[in-house]
Amino acid sequence: MIKRLKDKCDKILVHICGKTDHLVKVLADTPVTVFSVDSIDMVQAQKDADGKMALFGNLNPANILAAKSAEEVYEYSKDLCGKMKPYGGFILAPGCDLAPNIPLENLQAMAKAAGES
Repeated sequence: MIKRLKDKCDKILVHICGKTDHLVKVLADTPVTVFSVDSIDMVQAQKDADGKMALFGNLNPANILAAKSAEEVYEYSKDLCGKMKPYGGFILAPGCDLAPNIPLENLQAMAKAAGES
């Protein structure tokens, strides 16, 4: 499927829910340009990707974005961006779909942290 899509567009984002650490190296050797993840060690995943694709994620929508304060979301986001900065190829984002109970302030805090990083 990825090979068929690659002829139609040069950027391919794949999201796979769950603990997908073991798939990073596999997908890095495909035409995938962005891997959207939720429950993985981001630093190790970035090392495993070896600069071949970007990682997109992995703020947990339920345990962080919906359950924490805006200040906590901001600090968590800044920390993750700081850890990922040396590797490049990182897009701070929710780890999966957004729940309707996530406060707008928390999404703004995440965006603010990304913009400052």
